[in-house]
Amino acid sequence: MNSRRILPLILSGAFIIAAVGAMFLAYGTLVDDPFASNEEGGIEGPDVRDPTAPIEDDVDANKDKIPSWAFAVIGISIIGAVLFLVGSGNLYLKSKRGENIVRADLLDLITINPGINLSAIRRELQLSQGAVSYHIMKLEKMGKIFSDKGSKERRYYPSSMGYKAAMKQAHLDEIESILSNGTSRNIVNLLKDKPRSQNEIVNELNVSPSTVHWHMERMKSAGLILKESRGRSVFYELTESSSMDT
Repeated sequence: MNSRRILPLILSGAFIIAAVGAMFLAYGTLVDDPFASNEEGGIEGPDVRDPTAPIEDDVDANKDKIPSWAFAVIGISIIGAVLFLVGSGNLYLKSKRGENIVRADLLDLITINPGINLSAIRRELQLSQGAVSYHIMKLEKMGKIFSDKGSKERRYYPSSMGYKAAMKQAHLDEIESILSNGTSRNIVNLLKDKPRSQNEIVNELNVSPSTVHWHMERMKSAGLILKESRGRSVFYELTESSSMDT
């Protein structure tokens, strides 16, 4: 049987033993000795003790109030409780070690591939989105990684490269992502000649105004273009840095 299944079964059994033993002991202590029996085999009769008997006789008769069977129950309960505590601790330590291994693999992946996004991390590590998000949050809180929210996706960078270098790389990654889109690339090629209005771009590329607007806003956020209103028209032109980059 798989060890991952055995340990929970052992923990459950130990807990049940400890709980049953404790309840049985409590019942026997509060009610009566469950193993006691009448010597004559009949129903216990009324108390026929001499009322004039000294009190010391009652004390001597009840000196040993803890029945012998109670020690066996106590021992079994203690063993069950110890097994439960040891097993729980072992299970906790194993889960923490597993978390640390996954987190270390995630950090190595981000270090080797700065700018990697959530989808790529999930694909590489074969983890659910919830698990990846959890470990990324832990790494960010520990200061092991930085993140940058791009126009389409969030990217992650190792803190070992420094914050300024990471953000500079994030900017370059955003530009590369934009220019990998065919429509954005065609718009940039149009603007290389001269500034153009949104209507001119729509007519040249035969796309909808909303599509052009979306691409222009994305490029404007990345610092690739400048936007200028001229009367009722909106004109766009490439920035100097984007002209050099493209």
